Amino acid sequence: MEEKFYIWGEDFPIFARRENKQQITPMHTHHFVEIIFAFDGIGKHLFLTESVDIKKGDIFVIPRGTAHGYDLYNNKTLSIYNLLFIPEKLPMPQLDICQHPGFQELFTPKTNDNNEYQHFSIPDDEIEYLSTLFNEIIKEEEVIRPGNQTYRLAILMQIMCRLARLFSNENNYSNLDKYKEAIQKTLIQLNENFKEDFEIDYLAKAANMSRSNFVKYFKIITGVSPLQYILKLRLNYACRKLLSSDKSITDIAFDAGFSDSNYFSRLFLKNLKCTPRDFRNKSHFRQKVKNNS
Repeated sequence: MEEKFYIWGEDFPIFARRENKQQITPMHTHHFVEIIFAFDGIGKHLFLTESVDIKKGDIFVIPRGTAHGYDLYNNKTLSIYNLLFIPEKLPMPQLDICQHPGFQELFTPKTNDNNEYQHFSIPDDEIEYLSTLFNEIIKEEEVIRPGNQTYRLAILMQIMCRLARLFSNENNYSNLDKYKEAIQKTLIQLNENFKEDFEIDYLAKAANMSRSNFVKYFKIITGVSPLQYILKLRLNYACRKLLSSDKSITDIAFDAGFSDSNYFSRLFLKNLKCTPRDFRNKSHFRQKVKNNS
């Protein structure tokens, strides 16, 4: 049964608080995702099938629907931050970090029927930094100022990005350092020749990697698949040409590496939420590019 331990504005679904002395709390569930950061002390984090020590530097990410609670050791205190949010109500999918496997494993929205959760510890030198971010988002909630929601969202994304990177380091995606140089060489090749048609097998062979490892580590390093990366390069090129030249949309599509202008227009609409023609007709953007050229 869900218990409402928090009262917050559903119109902007981010809420944070600091508990200098966490109390014994019965098992409960939430309809939001909860990040728990223990910044001092030690206690017990209770789940349906286990009790886990929670201590300074521990991070728990609790999906919605996961039952949990707290207990304490005799003569011991536990200090934690809680950061609550509803992912679907935030503008996150457009951000590259959201494609990173560490981010997805931690924060991908789901209803957790198996009562699973993520738990890892951060290094001592990260505790003070993260504490500063948590305190900042709490402080921003206390006084309403211009840009209040934007600022809180920005801090949340800093926290999530930092945790995704730390979680990735903790889980040590195997051979990342080994393959990083090969992927970087591939990126240089794609950046310079994105108009060409590349096969994944060709790119993997050139990087001296298996196809599966190439795709896996390419996405870990860049946040997107090889084909998505090429598509972004082509669309970025097309955007620049739409704003800075008078070429037809068909010619620009071919120049960017697309073999079909209709297909180009469909991808443009899907990714940029407007047609190439509408994008070009935003004259204030176009004029700005021309003035700066």
